Amino acid sequence: MGYGRVNAYNALMGIQTPYPPAPTGLYIVNEDEMDEPVELDWNNVAGATSYKIYWRILYYPGYPQGDWSHIGTTPQSYYTDYGAYVSYISQHYLQYYVTAVNCGGESDPSYTATCHGDVYKRIVEDEGENIPESYGLEPNYPNPFNPATAIRYDLPEASSVSLTIYDMMGREVKSWRLQETAGYKQVVWDGKDQSGRLAPAGIYIYRFIATSVESDKRLTASRKMVLLK
Repeated sequence: MGYGRVNAYNALMGIQTPYPPAPTGLYIVNEDEMDEPVELDWNNVAGATSYKIYWRILYYPGYPQGDWSHIGTTPQSYYTDYGAYVSYISQHYLQYYVTAVNCGGESDPSYTATCHGDVYKRIVEDEGENIPESYGLEPNYPNPFNPATAIRYDLPEASSVSLTIYDMMGREVKSWRLQETAGYKQVVWDGKDQSGRLAPAGIYIYRFIATSVESDKRLTASRKMVLLK
């Protein structure tokens, strides 16, 4: 019996899939570098279909700490935060944890990983709740890129998000369907299609649809990006 049929049988019989265990081994790969995006890595969790990454900034240890924010989701057991950069001379600290997700739910948090660093101004303009005033789709960064790029978007309310990458022939290459809380978010595309194969170099279109689950607000937007080889 295939995996999908097992899930359907379990649903029919009222059998609930257990949520996965918390990820282990989270660490910051490049914590000793300077002015580079923060690279995270952790151990793969069996049965997990994706991972959620959470972040906060600590101004000084022992002082009031910032609130945790969900900044991205990835199917891989690694992630690059293009909205922040490591800097061993900074007096600020960046702290992260990840959770594993499957159809049964979201795991408990991993242990945290911390490094000296800073964030780009637009993330900390409102140091209170970090909630944007309107929907927005940012240019991906870097662009052109190889091997990965971050697609950032702004959600003023909890929303259903659809993000799809198309080639210039209009064929779907990669897609995400997410339920997100309000805030500044990002998805990282690693240059692979839905089956895990490397996409060829060229121009791609990413189409973003966000629909509020709290009101009638909605945004549809598209942008171009270039994958280099």
